[in-house]
Amino acid sequence: MQRNTTAAPGAPLPGGGTTTRVEELSRVTAQRVPIQGYLELTLAPSLFLSPHAGIGGGWHMLFLEAEDNTGATFNAMYDGWGWQAWGGLTMRFGRSLRLIGEVFRTEANLGRTIEDPSGVRYHEIADGDDVGARFGLRFGG
Repeated sequence: MQRNTTAAPGAPLPGGGTTTRVEELSRVTAQRVPIQGYLELTLAPSLFLSPHAGIGGGWHMLFLEAEDNTGATFNAMYDGWGWQAWGGLTMRFGRSLRLIGEVFRTEANLGRTIEDPSGVRYHEIADGDDVGARFGLRFGG
């Protein structure tokens, strides 16, 4: 779990400026599951070092579990359409071992519709945009 905090502006001060208050908002666990098709192009796959790039799109799901500083819990699942683009390098070590590294950019419109006890419906939106890097080993052909 990760601890999330925020700085919130407070009341104005008599001499000018404002106070700042830091609050612990929650402890959050987030799991993202993209189910997508993709197309990837690898240049010179038989060389020791070969570049690759790809793009994919499909359905993305985000599972959130949180607890605020009072102990109240929150569980939600957001979903929607998204896409991802990436580029990287593959290092070939023999016939069956490769080290792969790449950077990626993801954008997704994730949301859910909820209804409060009075019957009013709301649409919540979660930010599904992301950038990052990933690394791994590939065994086999």
